[in-house]
Amino acid sequence: MTEGYALSQCMISLFIITFIWRGLIARQQKEVFRSKVRMIRDDLFDFMWKNGYDFTEPAYCDMRQTLNGMIRLSNILGPFEFIAITVRFRDYQASTSTRSSFESLEDSPLKSKLEKVFNEAQVEWLKFLFLTGISGLFLRSIFLVFGTIGYVIRLKQSFRDKTKSFLDQAYEFGAPQLSQSQRSTLLR
Repeated sequence: MTEGYALSQCMISLFIITFIWRGLIARQQKEVFRSKVRMIRDDLFDFMWKNGYDFTEPAYCDMRQTLNGMIRLSNILGPFEFIAITVRFRDYQASTSTRSSFESLEDSPLKSKLEKVFNEAQVEWLKFLFLTGISGLFLRSIFLVFGTIGYVIRLKQSFRDKTKSFLDQAYEFGAPQLSQSQRSTLLR
């Protein structure tokens, strides 16, 4: 096998993997995200309709606009673009924001629902940006490694605590002045 043949096989394989990832998997992940946001939006619409709220309520309109914007931005925004925009415009203050529009409402079921919808949408947005695609694969690997390390550290500490407790009991049990009945009480 020549080097040129091996290189061409690698290039063709890379092209096929890229096509499958970018053409099929990435598109499917975007559609899953959009459908989740649409379900959140439709659930909010159903809540408004069932409870007789006005659909021209500014807080509802702002929330709906935010959800629609998330759907539209999912086409062009990835994790690196999101971080770059966040860093670039960190001092930018919008004239209005979705959160401020529903925080100005008095305590009501509508306000609670809008807060819930906002939090659900925020979680879906962050999961879409950072836990899907190649960057998501990388971040999940990092979470797995650090999660495993954290679990091992907690397990080690638990064993230390149990060992210390056992040694404390062994010390008490080994005291020469204890009778047999006192020793059996310690073992319970």
